[in-house]
Amino acid sequence: MSSFSLKAVFEAVHQAVVDAGASVEKASWQSLCDRYFTQGADGTYEPKTVRMTLPHVDQGQVTQQPYDLPLFALVRHHALSMDTLSVEFDVELRGLDKTDDALMAAMPKGFLSRNPTAKVSITFKGGDAHEGVMLLNDKILKSFPR
Repeated sequence: MSSFSLKAVFEAVHQAVVDAGASVEKASWQSLCDRYFTQGADGTYEPKTVRMTLPHVDQGQVTQQPYDLPLFALVRHHALSMDTLSVEFDVELRGLDKTDDALMAAMPKGFLSRNPTAKVSITFKGGDAHEGVMLLNDKILKSFPR
C-alpha cells in the first residue's frame, strides 16, 4: 500500500472545507440577487420594490403618501455558514520521509496491521457571518425621509 504525507491529507481536507464555504457563499449571493434585486444591462443592481401607502406628517398634517419599499428591507435576513465540521480517520504511521521530514502514513490494512496506528481528528469551526447584509439593510432604511 502506498504512503502519503499527513501534511498533504490535512491540506486536502482544509481545501475541501474552503471550497465548500465558497460554494455556500456563492449560492447565498445568487439567491439574494435573484430574490431582492434585478440586474440592469450595465451590471448595476436595482432593488425590487413593493408600493405601499403610509402615513406622512407634513406641517402638522397627516396624509397618506405612496412609498416604493425595497423587498430587501421588509424581510429578516440570515446568513448561511458552516459552523462545525469534524473529520476523523485512522492512519498507519510509516515514519519520516527523508527528503522533506514529512510524517508519512497509509490507510490501515485492518486489525492485523503490524504498523503503529493513530486516530486523527480534525475540527473546523466557522467564523461569524458577514455583516454586509445588515449594513446594506441599514443603509436602505436610513434613505427614507423622516
